[in-house]
Amino acid sequence: MVANLFEDIMKVLRENDRSVKEIIWAGFSAKNNRGHQETYIGYVDLKIFFDLAKKIPYVGKYTLDQYALEDNLMVVGKDFWLEIYTYAGDQRMLFKEIPKIPINQITPKSLSKICRK
Repeated sequence: MVANLFEDIMKVLRENDRSVKEIIWAGFSAKNNRGHQETYIGYVDLKIFFDLAKKIPYVGKYTLDQYALEDNLMVVGKDFWLEIYTYAGDQRMLFKEIPKIPINQITPKSLSKICRK
């Protein structure tokens, strides 16, 4: 069990074969009126970010009002990022990465219903 947000970030990175050395920046995105991330408000110096993350306790979730995380928080690497995922009131760090080109090329007859055999 992790003790704080910093340890949670490290755990998510390890689970995805990544390291803290791969983090380029951490900060906040701005969302447009459709909910899509469009621009970035700003970044936080990584040392300051990690020091602050160590002060946010993890008790199975980050839903306690005093520790609720901003839903636009991002931790970004060259080809991946972590973002806050909220489900049923529970906040967690979610790992995402830029999709890689699939090995198999397919030739569908329609884009509405692709055969997955």
